[in-house]
Amino acid sequence: DFDIICAENCSDSWTKFTNERLEMYVGNKDKFVAKHGEEVYRSLLSFYSFVGVVFEICANFIGLANDFD
Repeated sequence: DFDIICAENCSDSWTKFTNERLEMYVGNKDKFVAKHGEEVYRSLLSFYSFVGVVFEICANFIGLANDFD
């Protein structure tokens, strides 16, 4: 058994981080595609976009859950 002794909601900071990472990735598209190809770029673009959406959903869900405390 484990007891949670501390928890910190980092959803907002991780949402910001993942959105900034996505913007940086998109901004470096030409350089990335030249080195790794369009297919790899599109695959990682899907991943980075998905991760950003997941953190936004989690942040909203946690925010709603905290309203019921």
